[in-house]
Amino acid sequence: MESGSLKKKKKAYLDDNNIRDLRKVVKFITGRLMNIIDQPDIPKGENNQIS
Repeated sequence: MESGSLKKKKKAYLDDNNIRDLRKVVKFITGRLMNIIDQPDIPKGENNQIS
């Protein structure tokens, strides 16, 4: 029976990691959007090629 509570703890831990990763992704995307907004002279077609 104890394994059930252990699974729940593990799932909560994984969810927490996912949320942290999501925040990193959101920060990254926000930074990229700011860069694109700061450089309005870039043609839209080239946005896909910026890495």
